[in-house]
Amino acid sequence: MTLALHQSVVGRPLADVLKAGGVVGAGGAGFPTWAKYQTPHKTLIVNAQESEPGYFIDKWLHDDKATELVDLLAWLRSWGVEKTVVAAKLKDRQSFARMEHAAGLSTGAARMLDCTGRNRHVLADQAEPVLFAYTDDKYAFGMETALLLIVAQQKIPQGERPSQHGFIVSNSETLWNMHQVMTTGKPVTHKFVHVYGAMTAHTFRQVPVGTPAAVMLHDAGISLMDIAERGLVVVDGGPGWFERIDPATAVVSRRTNSILVLDPTEVDLAKKDVLAAVGKPGYPRVGTVFSTSPTPLHTDRVRLPLVDNAALKAVRPATPSVAVGARVVVGDVVAVANDDGISVPVHASIAGLVVAVDAGGITVDAG
Repeated sequence: MTLALHQSVVGRPLADVLKAGGVVGAGGAGFPTWAKYQTPHKTLIVNAQESEPGYFIDKWLHDDKATELVDLLAWLRSWGVEKTVVAAKLKDRQSFARMEHAAGLSTGAARMLDCTGRNRHVLADQAEPVLFAYTDDKYAFGMETALLLIVAQQKIPQGERPSQHGFIVSNSETLWNMHQVMTTGKPVTHKFVHVYGAMTAHTFRQVPVGTPAAVMLHDAGISLMDIAERGLVVVDGGPGWFERIDPATAVVSRRTNSILVLDPTEVDLAKKDVLAAVGKPGYPRVGTVFSTSPTPLHTDRVRLPLVDNAALKAVRPATPSVAVGARVVVGDVVAVANDDGISVPVHASIAGLVVAVDAGGITVDAG
């Protein structure tokens, strides 16, 4: 199989395609992906280190979309990447069986590296273009710097980027979004998101970007009133690192992995705006219903953020290009990339009427 590029992207620089498609780091950072792919680097690390006990985005993608992802990796080798390392946890290896087969692990075209315990490997010594590196079940390995140290023996000094050392690190869903932009010509308008935590239901949904958190919480069987009465804390992210959000106003961005509902007695509130879970295993407790594959969830209103992660100082918000009263369809550009710094455009995720435009975002109502 080969990657069948959409006619609209043929012959264009990869960075331009990813920028126009609104691809950002879907694993939680929200950094514009095009900035990582301006020129080829020697090694691509696929960050599939899904640590959260009830999250399945990475595992589902590598199982259900194995062939497509392997095709993308092959295309990236033709673009200039010499070696790809799919880095996951050994406990999750079964979810990568189809991808291992598609990449040719059984034929010797790919190789499995055991990076558990004290096992370490020099990537330059591996002849195969695709490697599957399986690690211990440690949450910290989801961080780029920790992952590079474990699977590539590469230490990234503080203040420096992996690209300065010949590495690109991309999350699994980010690569899937790259594949879709390159093969369909359509921009990123939807996100895979979990709702998880201190309630009975667990949901795994594909939703329009800008879907209100309140809609997703209601879908999971918990209301804003329930949250307030129980004194629960709602965050965007996973148990290891996340940001506290107001469930009444927050929305799904292109970087949102999960809306996590926590009992305040089980979180550390010491850090300003950022919480760190106490780390009690098996959270949430008995009664959780796990969803291991996504189902669509629709909404009649979206609020499209102009920047996915305001904490990234190098990233600039997009500039609105529509006015109140404009009619849009899914995929229409509603905000253009800011030329002053690293930025990406924003696209309509539902069809409807623009009802608000301000410095924080663009609101679209269906109908």
